[in-house]
Amino acid sequence: MFRRTRRGFGSAPTRSREVFEVAAKTASAKFRAEWGIDYIHLKIKGSWYIVNVLW
Repeated sequence: MFRRTRRGFGSAPTRSREVFEVAAKTASAKFRAEWGIDYIHLKIKGSWYIVNVLW
């Protein structure tokens, strides 16, 4: 799809992300893409990882 978009066919995929809250060891965010909206809960243990996804 990306090669076709570069050549002028179609449109680029739409994506955005928004961080709602970041605490000491947790965070929540919203991810918007072509297929819809996902709400993500993250947790840190050395590095961030996804705990929950709601769509």
